[in-house]
Amino acid sequence: MDKDSRVYLSGPIDDHPGWVPEEKWRGSGYYKARARKVQNRMRDDGIGWIVNRIQILSHMPYGFKQDDPQYMTICYALMTTCDTLYLLKGWRSSEICKKEKRWAEAHGMKIEEEKHDDLEDYR
Repeated sequence: MDKDSRVYLSGPIDDHPGWVPEEKWRGSGYYKARARKVQNRMRDDGIGWIVNRIQILSHMPYGFKQDDPQYMTICYALMTTCDTLYLLKGWRSSEICKKEKRWAEAHGMKIEEEKHDDLEDYR
C-alpha cells in the first residue's frame, strides 16, 4: 500500500467471543482495539488518510445500531473519501463488511485484506 493511499478500515464489530450484546452499537472492545492498532501501524508507515469506521461510528448517539438504515448510508459516504478498502481479519463473519466489499468492488476501490494476526505486518 503506498503512502498516498486513502484507506477505509473495515472489520467486524460483534462476532468476537467477548462481545456483549448490549454494547453492539458501540462495538466490541477487541475489534476497536485491533482496528486502532492497524490504523496506528499504517500511520507509522506514513499513510496519512485512514478512515476507521469502527472508531467513527462508535461515537454515534446511544441507540444507533448497525441495522438502522442510516448506518450503511454513513459507511458509504465515508468510503467515497477513500481509494482503498482494507479488510480486517474476521471480515467474512460481518454482513456490514460484506456490503462494504461489494460497494468497493462496484466503485473500483483497491481491496486489501489483513493477513497476519500478530499485527507485525498489516500487509
